[in-house]
Amino acid sequence: MGIEFLELPLESYEHLRNMVLLNSHDPDQVEREFREHIGIRKVS
Repeated sequence: MGIEFLELPLESYEHLRNMVLLNSHDPDQVEREFREHIGIRKVS
């Protein structure tokens, strides 16, 4: 299952990210996925 967010305020992104990390069995893997995913990078 996947969810696509087209736009998300920074505060909501940080809250969602923390919830995912705290509920993960492998937070290091989740952190890598957040860092490497093209859709989660800042728009320049």
